[in-house]
Amino acid sequence: MPAAYVALDTLPLTPNGKLDRQALPAPDGDAYAVRAYEAPQGEVETALAAIWAEVLNLDSEQVGRNDHFFDLGGHSLLAMRVVSRIREVLGVEVGVTGLFEHPLLASLAQSLTHAGRSNLPAITVVSREEPLPLSYAQQRLWFLSQMQGVSQAYHVPHADGPAPGRSAEPSGTAACAGPHRRTS
Repeated sequence: MPAAYVALDTLPLTPNGKLDRQALPAPDGDAYAVRAYEAPQGEVETALAAIWAEVLNLDSEQVGRNDHFFDLGGHSLLAMRVVSRIREVLGVEVGVTGLFEHPLLASLAQSLTHAGRSNLPAITVVSREEPLPLSYAQQRLWFLSQMQGVSQAYHVPHADGPAPGRSAEPSGTAACAGPHRRTS
């Protein structure tokens, strides 16, 4: 994001037709964007300002109620982190589109106030010390394979051999490991 803007009638070009960066004029003091800071009002705006400051690596005093998320350096990946933090801190479910539709802090706070609390359970970390249980879909496939025996209904044909100079034993062991839930 540029720190300053300078209006030009024509861009200076080199003899090759490319932009002559050295011939560009230096911006004067009026070229820098100046915004009036207005402190966040209320609990939701204050919490949002803290979340934006945390995600964007800014001081919380730098985020005002009329600030635009994307003008402060936000982008789609950071928007996902903001949405996640909003869910954790405020307990409100909002999609990334909500941040794109309401990029101003005050506007987003107002939309969150009307959204209500989330009924979704929190995602928790589970222990990896023992195998995870199978999902319902995995249980169904395992059950069908036990009942019907060998079937080609769910096979995906794929031939893959070991790399030159490598043993085929590790890949054979992995293929016969049995039904396990994939977590990635």
